Amino acid sequence: MTRRTSKSRKNDRDTVQDRNTVFRVGTSVLLASASLFLFVALQSYNSHDPSFNGTGNGHVVNQGGLVGAYLSDILIQLFGFSSVWIPFFIALAAFLNIWRSPTGLLWEQVATLPMLAAVTCIASAMLDKAKIFPLPAGPGGLVGSMAINALNQTLGRFGTSILLVTLGIFSILVITRISLTNMISWFRGGIQGSKSWYSAEKPV
Repeated sequence: MTRRTSKSRKNDRDTVQDRNTVFRVGTSVLLASASLFLFVALQSYNSHDPSFNGTGNGHVVNQGGLVGAYLSDILIQLFGFSSVWIPFFIALAAFLNIWRSPTGLLWEQVATLPMLAAVTCIASAMLDKAKIFPLPAGPGGLVGSMAINALNQTLGRFGTSILLVTLGIFSILVITRISLTNMISWFRGGIQGSKSWYSAEKPV
C-alpha cells in the first residue's frame, strides 16, 4: 500500500512538472512571437501610416499591418531608436522563461539592461541638434528629449556626457561580465609577449 502511494505521488509530481514545462514553453513561444512581430513592426515603421497622431494616406506600409503601425508609432514617439530594445527584452524574457537558471544570467545583469536602454535613449537625443533624423520626436523620442533637457540644465552638456559614458561603460561591463583588471592584465601580457618575441627575433 505504501509503495502504491509513493508511486502515485511520484506520478502526480511528474504530471505537474510536465504541465509546468508545457506552460513555460508555450509562454516562451508567445513571447518570442511577440518579440519578432514588434521588431518587424519597428523596422518597417512609416510616418505616413495611420497612427494616433494622424489618419495616414489610407495605405498601410508597416509589415505588422494596422496594429504594427500604431504600436511602432507609440514606441518610436516615446523612445526613438531605443525602442528596438523592447523586442530584445521580450526575447530575453522568453529565453529566461525556458532556461531560467542554466542561462547563467545574474539578476544584476538583467536589471542593468534597462539602464543601458535609457543611456542609449538619452544619448540618441543628444544627436538631434541637426534635425537630420526623420523621426517624429527625434532619435531619442519624447523620453530622451525631456531627459536630456533636464540633465543639461542640472549637469550641463559636459557633465551629462560624462554621466552617460560612465553609465554606458558600467552597463556593458556588468552585462558582459568583462573585468577591466583582466583586460589590463591581458593587454600587459600581450605587450610583454610581443617584446619577448621581438627580442628573440632580433639579430644580435
